[in-house]
Amino acid sequence: MMSDEHDDVSVDMNDMNVRKPSVAEAKPQSASKPVSIRDVAKLAGVSMQSVSRVANGSPSVSPQMRERVTRAMTELGYRPSRMARALRSGRTKIIGIMVEKLETAGSALMLESTMAAASRSGYGLTLLPAKTSDHQSLISTSPFVASLNVDGIIANNGGAICAELDELFPGLPVVSVGAVPNPSLDWSSVDMDQNLISALAVEHLFGLGHKTVYHVGGMAGSGAAQYRAQAWARLLREHGCAVPAFEYAGWWADDGYRAGLKLAEDPACTAVYCANDTLAVGVIKALRDRGLRVPEDVSVVGVDDSIGGYYAGNDLTTVRQRYDVAGEELVRLLLDRINGSDKPEHVLVGADLIVRGTTAPYRPRA
Repeated sequence: MMSDEHDDVSVDMNDMNVRKPSVAEAKPQSASKPVSIRDVAKLAGVSMQSVSRVANGSPSVSPQMRERVTRAMTELGYRPSRMARALRSGRTKIIGIMVEKLETAGSALMLESTMAAASRSGYGLTLLPAKTSDHQSLISTSPFVASLNVDGIIANNGGAICAELDELFPGLPVVSVGAVPNPSLDWSSVDMDQNLISALAVEHLFGLGHKTVYHVGGMAGSGAAQYRAQAWARLLREHGCAVPAFEYAGWWADDGYRAGLKLAEDPACTAVYCANDTLAVGVIKALRDRGLRVPEDVSVVGVDDSIGGYYAGNDLTTVRQRYDVAGEELVRLLLDRINGSDKPEHVLVGADLIVRGTTAPYRPRA
């Protein structure tokens, strides 16, 4: 029998020609023996250093080399050891994202874009359980967070949770989604331009000749909802309009429906700016249930451009937030801090007005 040192060739007893091993022959003989980087290098016909570069996502590897090594890894069932890599580099290549809720379309879109951006940068994303803005919630999960040994954290609208991260995990790089909750925290941040979002919606409706614009607010206590409402009220005053009665409704279609029933009773209401698309759907249903036409009697604008995949023939005029840009910026800023930057950076992400069929020129309601 041939020794291990010579198992890269075998002898055909018929013609005695030397040939390369088949895939099956290249696999380790014992099922209990773990596949090593040496095994992968032998099957792929490359150096162990090349295998290491592919496993670590190095950009210096050619596409042909990457395909060859990846194919060998797949054939052999090789899985790079994340633990060993972390010990060598001091990095786990994992980013934690701490969120309170993933119920709204905006939160889901932000998570999706951040996950995609992290993947493109060679990082994985793990959700950190923080169900409330209660200090005790984060303290109870901190052993779990510590056990993950993440390289940094993206804190998504964490409120009181954000304020405690620096205390519980000193020195851990953190980037805030939304304004940094405490000016003393040395964090970078990415925020949507809430002033622009409100301006795009309100100015569109004023541009159609409406005399004023009503607003259906989001969840009370949400920073985004508060900033949008404040910007809406300021814009109305700049146009010389009194600010109509307002309340924070919530984020859901039922909340919008209840608000819409009240608006249907106000003959001065011909234009409504809703804090998100789901609210807008509820408002439109309520208006139509009360015999009003949208947009002929009342124009409605939402925010997020999030319902296209759920409603056939989506015709909602909306303000689309640039979640793809926000995800890229969150990951970029966090990796900057992970790689040693000590300068906080604050990025404001823009938005775009998408005009469809739920807005029309003003005309008085009968």
